[in-house]
Amino acid sequence: MGKGQKSSASSGTRKKHARKAAGPQEPTPTKDKRDKGTGKGKGKNKEPRKKVYIPPTKPAPARPDPLDTLGLANQLPPELLVVLRSLRKKDAVTKAKALEELLGAWVERALGTRDEGAVAATLVLMLPVWVHHMPALFLHPSRRIRLLAASVHSSLLRIPDARAALLTFLADAAPPDQAECVLGAWCMAGSDADRLVARHARASWEDFVSLAPPSALALDESALLRMLQRTALDPGAVYLSLNPPQVSVEPGVPGRKAPPKRREEEPVRAKTEDEEESEDDRNARLRVGALGGLKWVLGLAEILGNPALWTSLSHARAAPWVDVPSFGCGQPVVRRAAWALVQALVGHWAEEVKNADLLGVLSTVVLRSAWVEPDPTVRTVMWQPLMMFLKEFPQAWTVDGSKTAADDASESDGDHSDEEDGDREQGTPGPAPTTPGTSLAYDEFLQFLQLGCAGSPLQGYPTVVIVLSTLPASFLSTPTVEDALKDLFTSFWAAVDARALGGLDKAAAHRAFLSSLLECTAFLVRRIRQDPAFRDANVDAHEVRRWLVGEQSARVMEALAGGGLRVEGAGAGAGALVGRHLEALEGVDIELFRAAWAPVDATLARVGARFACGALKAFWETFGEGSEARAAARRAIGEVARRAVGEAIDETVQANVAQLVDAAPSLLLAYLTHRNDQARALEIWRRILDVLSGKDPRELATRIAPFARAGALPCYCAPEDGELDEPLTRLVAHASGGSVDSEAAGVVCSVLRNPQYFLSSAARVGLVEGLVATFGVHVQQALRDPAAAAYTQAFENLLGLLEAALAGDPAVLSSSTLGVGLLPDLCLFAYVLPTFSSSKGEAYFEKARDLWNGWWGQSTEESRSDTQAALVGKLRDIILDTQVAVTPDSVLDVLWDGIPGLDIQAADVLPDSGTMLRMLEGLPTYPEDPSAAVVNNLIPPASLLGDRVTWTPEYDSEGYSQYGRVTTAFARVFASDRQAAKEHIWALQHLLAASVYAEDQVQLSLERNPLCTRKVSRAKLQAFVSRVQSITAYLLVPDAEDGWHSKIVNAAQDPAIERSTPSTLTAHLIQYASGHDNPREARVLYAALQTVMSGATKEEADEWIMLARKLEKKAPLTSIALVSCVTAFGPEPPRLDRYRNELAAGIFGVPASKANDEGLLSLLRLAATAPDPESDVVFLPQPRAINLMKACQQWVESDEDISEDVESAMTLIFYHLVPILQDVPGGHWDFIFDVIENNLENGSFNENSTLVTLARTFRLIIAIQDIATTNKSLRALWDERRQAVLTLVRDLIASRESSRAPSTPQLMSLELAMSIVQDMPDSLHDAKILPSMCRLIVNTSSETQKMAYHLLQESSRKYTENLVIEAGVDTEANVKCELPMELVDILQRSISDDDPDDIPQDPFGYFLAWMAVFDLFSNASFKVKSGYIQHLRDLDLISTRFLPYIFNALGLYGGPRSTFKLDVWAVDEYHVSLYDPDVPVSAALQAAHLYYRGLLIIPSLIRAWLQDCKDRTLSTTVTTFTAQHYSPVIIATEFARVKSPDAASELEHENLAIKVAGTVNEITASWAVDEHQLEISLKLPADWPLHPVQVRDSKKVGVEENRWRAWVLGVQQIMWTQNGSIVDGLSLFKRNVSLHFEGQVECAICYSIISPMDYSLPKKPCKTCKNRFHSTCLYKWFNTSHSSTCPLCRSDIF
Repeated sequence: MGKGQKSSASSGTRKKHARKAAGPQEPTPTKDKRDKGTGKGKGKNKEPRKKVYIPPTKPAPARPDPLDTLGLANQLPPELLVVLRSLRKKDAVTKAKALEELLGAWVERALGTRDEGAVAATLVLMLPVWVHHMPALFLHPSRRIRLLAASVHSSLLRIPDARAALLTFLADAAPPDQAECVLGAWCMAGSDADRLVARHARASWEDFVSLAPPSALALDESALLRMLQRTALDPGAVYLSLNPPQVSVEPGVPGRKAPPKRREEEPVRAKTEDEEESEDDRNARLRVGALGGLKWVLGLAEILGNPALWTSLSHARAAPWVDVPSFGCGQPVVRRAAWALVQALVGHWAEEVKNADLLGVLSTVVLRSAWVEPDPTVRTVMWQPLMMFLKEFPQAWTVDGSKTAADDASESDGDHSDEEDGDREQGTPGPAPTTPGTSLAYDEFLQFLQLGCAGSPLQGYPTVVIVLSTLPASFLSTPTVEDALKDLFTSFWAAVDARALGGLDKAAAHRAFLSSLLECTAFLVRRIRQDPAFRDANVDAHEVRRWLVGEQSARVMEALAGGGLRVEGAGAGAGALVGRHLEALEGVDIELFRAAWAPVDATLARVGARFACGALKAFWETFGEGSEARAAARRAIGEVARRAVGEAIDETVQANVAQLVDAAPSLLLAYLTHRNDQARALEIWRRILDVLSGKDPRELATRIAPFARAGALPCYCAPEDGELDEPLTRLVAHASGGSVDSEAAGVVCSVLRNPQYFLSSAARVGLVEGLVATFGVHVQQALRDPAAAAYTQAFENLLGLLEAALAGDPAVLSSSTLGVGLLPDLCLFAYVLPTFSSSKGEAYFEKARDLWNGWWGQSTEESRSDTQAALVGKLRDIILDTQVAVTPDSVLDVLWDGIPGLDIQAADVLPDSGTMLRMLEGLPTYPEDPSAAVVNNLIPPASLLGDRVTWTPEYDSEGYSQYGRVTTAFARVFASDRQAAKEHIWALQHLLAASVYAEDQVQLSLERNPLCTRKVSRAKLQAFVSRVQSITAYLLVPDAEDGWHSKIVNAAQDPAIERSTPSTLTAHLIQYASGHDNPREARVLYAALQTVMSGATKEEADEWIMLARKLEKKAPLTSIALVSCVTAFGPEPPRLDRYRNELAAGIFGVPASKANDEGLLSLLRLAATAPDPESDVVFLPQPRAINLMKACQQWVESDEDISEDVESAMTLIFYHLVPILQDVPGGHWDFIFDVIENNLENGSFNENSTLVTLARTFRLIIAIQDIATTNKSLRALWDERRQAVLTLVRDLIASRESSRAPSTPQLMSLELAMSIVQDMPDSLHDAKILPSMCRLIVNTSSETQKMAYHLLQESSRKYTENLVIEAGVDTEANVKCELPMELVDILQRSISDDDPDDIPQDPFGYFLAWMAVFDLFSNASFKVKSGYIQHLRDLDLISTRFLPYIFNALGLYGGPRSTFKLDVWAVDEYHVSLYDPDVPVSAALQAAHLYYRGLLIIPSLIRAWLQDCKDRTLSTTVTTFTAQHYSPVIIATEFARVKSPDAASELEHENLAIKVAGTVNEITASWAVDEHQLEISLKLPADWPLHPVQVRDSKKVGVEENRWRAWVLGVQQIMWTQNGSIVDGLSLFKRNVSLHFEGQVECAICYSIISPMDYSLPKKPCKTCKNRFHSTCLYKWFNTSHSSTCPLCRSDIF
């Protein structure tokens, strides 16, 4: 029965059975039965029932634990006691651990071989406790606990003593209720839903429990059945009885009525992780166990007749046979267990079931549950018990039918009682109408057939014929046989008609259906013929049978031929089944065969030959020889053969279309061309299109090519349903994306030229639209990605496809939508993309231009107008879009070059004033960096500014924002077209705003700016600012007529003005600035008024001051801008002087409490009126100035917290008051110096927020220094505070951290600070100076670098002096003679990883660092110089940093022709103070001087680089360049050094003479010994010092060869490897010679030191007198004297 249908029993009957089945239940409060809107039950006798409170039944008390009642707690071991106590815990984890310990530590120990019985005895003693906990553990929600409990119990039973004790306990000692509970839980555990738990429990149960064996427990069936019955009907109560809740009793006071308690909702306890199941799942699990237990003790128990039990078979919420909630609802596992119980009941107790009451119950529950079962797993279990039941009890249909009829009658009789009860659920539908004489079960069976056996055709259809065999004849003959059969087979075929047989194995399902249908047809035919019940009916049985077989045969063949039934094997597979059916009918009655064959034959005659041949082949093989069926099949085969011959060719072609498309497309073309049958040809063509539609895009291009290039096909060849629309769309998409080759693209073009054969009209339009859209997407992508414009294949294909598509359908261009969509993008591609594409000369750009010219000529005037408007919009979008790679300059260049057919002015593509104004108002109005006020006093302190505008900047590839792109475009257009500038004069406001942003970026060098990022060079920004200034000067030219300034002032107060003239624009700027009053608008106004104010008279300046005073309260920043402009650029009007004095007087009246707001603003206004210090205008009279100083001093000395902004503004005012007060002594000077020192102490170069105050303080100090030089009284005051001030300034400079990109405010402040400490006394030169100056010579302004280098020279001198002293007194070599690390850090900086030979970004500072390094060599000792050189060598700075940068600056890497020309420059002199960064040759001249100093000081390191240089061209260039420009100067320097007084004093000796031959670059040193001369000559090469000096020994008398060579080598080494000069070499020679001849005496024979014969020294000594003689003289003496005695002492020499 379907869900929601009413039971066949009456309401009263259902309630009676339910109450009886449920047994004793808790009383429930009666409901007040009220009328539900039907109008019944309102009679006089219907009085409302009184509400009576019925207290709930008290839960059964918990069974006491034997541990406590039996005293086992004192007898059991403590370890086991802990385990048993844990079994009482509610926590599942604790219980599980206790069971594991009980099993492992006790039971398995008792089973072990080493146990001597002690553990077993303990377990026997423990058994009452285990039996107490066993039911709850067997039925516990946790599977793990149930499994452990079953394992423990099974293991316990393996212990003989425990088994015997348990048997005795359960048989004799256990109370009946406990035994019932234990055995029931044990039995249900044997049928647990978990297989593993059930297996363990069932094994122990079957081993221990029996109905009557002596060795097992004699089972009390009644007790077990009671437990099983209670569990099956009310599992919740059983579970609560095993796990009773803890009941708490509220304490009360006797005799006093307890106050009423407020009802509160019981808090819902959250589930723990151990609660594995819901309450419904727990009930289902318990019912499964109970139903399984009933199978074990099966008998005709009373519970089997309870309808409530059999609700376990129903899936509905309420079973149709009893009005109680269904036990099987939502629980397939319960329904499976119930069907297993049915199977056991029918299989073992069939005879007892025939009892009328039990059979009636089973008939209803089985038949009403089977056909509506939705779960496939339940149906799998259901079929066998169902078939067994129907086979054993076929009368069940009539029993259920009789019950249905009886129940309907009783329900109709009991309607009145139902109405009185009034408890029918509202909205519950009544029973579905049934045919009289049948049952609701039969209706559900028909519905089961309609649903295709409820989704299980393979299992269900084979059982249908069995079910039909059990149906009573009355079901098949009511109201008539024909109607009953029609209903049956209509339900049969409904599954096919509704396609309910779909699934993974559709063919098998259809085969099962067909087989079942044919079997049922044959069965019913036989039954109608044989069953007497049908003969007794008043029907013509023969006609019914003929009608039945004919109707079903026709329906089967129609379904098979039409594809409704798809049996595997097509005609052959189904033909075998139909053939066997026909053969069976022939065996029954030949007339039945003829009735069935007629529709079969008719179907075969009209279907295709393939199906007919397959079916006839199966018939032929099935039918027996000589039968009428065989003859009929033979006739059908002949007819089909004759029809097939006529269609052979068509079918052959049609059958092989797929193969012919691949192998012989020309044959198909011939067939299409010459086939006269249009229908057949069109069918083949569409088949060709179907085949082509299954190809992938690449193969499709190959296969469609012959058809696309064939030319004109028959006109009727056209697609039917757009077969190729989707494949060709994909192919076109591939071709447009450039993913196919040119040949495939050509095929696609051929298709698009003749689209009517391949595409539907909608697809043609869609393809063109898609191509246009794709082209537009590609163009937009190329505009955003420069690399995208380089892939030529995609654009070439797209252009070719567009050309072909428009050639195939020229009318597309007339469509304004497609024209406007295509032509603007084509114009962008043809003319805009080449401006930044890397392949400007590509052919596809030329092709795009040709297409543009052709299509533009074909367009209508209306389309042209729309296209031009769309193109203007796209160009404007490009200018506004920061994501595109096209720059606004490129767009303007294209417009100025001209586009054929278009007349677009450059100004047309720029945004309108409204768009620009919205963009401007969304930008920040003041710089992020507060230090910008150092450069521009119009930027107020942060305390006077509001919140900063939140903005999300986006920048293009060049670093410009959207506003920057637009304003730079405006500037370029206005610079080239002055007329456009006048027409769009309103844009000047935005140009000035952009100029303000550009100035901020130039000065602050921020990471991002509303105009651009740091990526934009300073040069571009400065050029933009200059361009805006020139445009402003052009547009804001005053009129020649008088009163122009008055007109502006008056118009500025008129709200309705237009920005069409210079005067009205200026007035608008004043109005806009006063309306918004922010720093940006004030600066814009100031920039605009610079030009306007230059020609104003004093009277006109007075008007401007009056206007400023009117705006003073409303717009203070605008007022300050007006006053500043008049003060700076206009004449000095009388009102300005009066206004200045009024402001100064007003400040005196401002109390200290208002100093931070009103006082600060007054100081800024007063500063705006301050004249140029160099002018003749007096700022304030002395008395007014003194009062102003007093007012400021009172503010500071008050108890109020004066802000730093006020002190900064005071400092700005003090700068202008110092000249006025220089002759006025008083405490105001101490106040000024105190403010200066306070500002210096609180300031830092590392905090931009303090730079404004520092810069103003430095200017004030410089002003005091300048005046103190001429004012004696002020000089005395300055001298007192000078030391402290200079110390603070020095410390500020020393604490500055280096920055790679310092801002202009930082540089300006630093220059001011450096100018202060230039003349710093020596006492302030400490160790901090050198590091700080090293940081200042890089990445700062050139003036700062010059001043830093000046101080660095002095610091370097002191550094070397200290190092010389330390090295001189160092006797343990602990002093390292190294360069300062601060300088080394600068020298080691890498400029570029890709090009190490690049010039540094700051060449002046970097080269100054090298000059400082060379300065360290001055006055250094030889040891210190050697240490410096070794340090440079270790760091490899000369070859990796110094020489590459120097050579690159001098152009030596480019060869001899690109070298810097030094002919007119003196490389040995360089004046740092004359360096100008704007002069292009400055860096090269500095590099040239550095190279000179390097050759002079460290020639050995340069020579080492030259020797390692592998670039011969570079080596030659360097050598030539050095020899030409440096060697002569260095040689002259060496010679001059030899002639210098210092060298003369060093080389002075009576025997030494130095001769210099400058013409030949040679120096000769002569040492006189007697009448002989010892000479050495040093000749310098032409490229000195790149090649070694030549040392020649002209005369070497009195010196051994080895010694002489050592002397010569020493001179060469000191000049070649040790970077010594000629003076150093000659000094070494002098030292060697003097030491050699020191102490030498004359020979006593020749009276000479030098032998006149061999020029040797006297070396032969006399042993007696110790005199020495020349060897040649002794030889001559021995020969002439004929003796070997000493000439002096006459003793024997030898």
